[in-house]
Amino acid sequence: MPEEKKPMQKKGKSNHYVAPFTLIDDLLNIRQLYLKAIEKDETVFTQKPWPVTAFFGKTKGTVRDKQLLFIEKFMIAIQHQIIDANNFEKHLENPKIEQNEAVLIESQLVLIKVLIAVCLYVRHSITEEYSKYSPFGSPSNSKLYTLVNQILAISDKNSPEKDISTLRICCQTAYRLINNQDELNKINAKLNVNGVEKLSEEEWTDFKTFLEEKVAKEEKQKEFRDWPFSSLTECCFGYIGGAVGATFGYVFGAMVAFSNKTDAGKNRVASMFSSLANQGAVGTFVATAATTNLIAPFLAYMLVNHFLKILPAASLYEPSKKAGQIAGRFFGYCPDKCLQLATYLYENGINNANNPKKGISGLQIADGHLVKDGYIVTPDSVLIQDMTATEETKDESASTAASSSYASSSLSN
Repeated sequence: MPEEKKPMQKKGKSNHYVAPFTLIDDLLNIRQLYLKAIEKDETVFTQKPWPVTAFFGKTKGTVRDKQLLFIEKFMIAIQHQIIDANNFEKHLENPKIEQNEAVLIESQLVLIKVLIAVCLYVRHSITEEYSKYSPFGSPSNSKLYTLVNQILAISDKNSPEKDISTLRICCQTAYRLINNQDELNKINAKLNVNGVEKLSEEEWTDFKTFLEEKVAKEEKQKEFRDWPFSSLTECCFGYIGGAVGATFGYVFGAMVAFSNKTDAGKNRVASMFSSLANQGAVGTFVATAATTNLIAPFLAYMLVNHFLKILPAASLYEPSKKAGQIAGRFFGYCPDKCLQLATYLYENGINNANNPKKGISGLQIADGHLVKDGYIVTPDSVLIQDMTATEETKDESASTAASSSYASSSLSN
């Protein structure tokens, strides 16, 4: 009698981005899915919109063709390493994973990270296109933008851009791969064999620049998203504190400058100016000893007075600004926590009670765990636990070497 398969126990709710198992299969057929979404044929990629319609958001077919082709080029490069979605899920559900299966799963996970970065780059290019050429258009009106969101299963609660740890892992994995000129040559060799246009140096460089800047940009946006009141009060209180400190320093410096105790120093500076001016005025009729003796004390007094005013003002500006920022963050902390609590209660209490939704199933990219209906259900396997340790807990050098070797072997074999 065959042994009955025990259901996997839930180990907690997923709190990171979860990629659907259909991601790779959908990207393999993204051109067909796009044509189905716009309900047109291949001729759409050769059409050019009228200038007026382009201004209001209609896109050139050649631009969409280039964006689709960028994804397809990476899919061609890794197609020999792709595991069927159903088989991949079965591998993850297996409580007794062999060493070769663990290596296969890790390799697939690396490929998914790279493809997520590629999709995010295409979304970014669509956004840039609308911001430059269609001020009255919106990326959400783009069928390709919407399609990529559907393929990545992006929602308010499930986004690789809002999940900074996932975004950092995907961008770093992709960056380690493309930060090597040899990889471009290997990919182009495969594209040449398949009769596909090669990746240009410009595309390669733009993608690399996107990966370098994306994480830092999203971290700033996340800071404002998570702590809106603190971000605002920190900025305002910082400038107010800096202005107060600089004003106090300037007033204190003015008091010192006009004090009688500084006259001796001013006289020494004046005599130094006079001697230097007299040395430079020898043999000329413009700067005489008389004019030098009149001008030098005036310049010396002006120089010393301004120096004594500006120095304390500049010295107190930055410390006062830092103190103001700390005070601003303190004042904004309570409103932010109240807002976060209200949002949490709405999303997990009232909203779920009125609109119960089934959680997403797929692969949690941040640590490789299997997720079913929004809950982590990774089987108790030593190999899986070792394999899916988070990037932060892994040794950095070992992680870098492993990801680089997997990515390189995936694209070069």
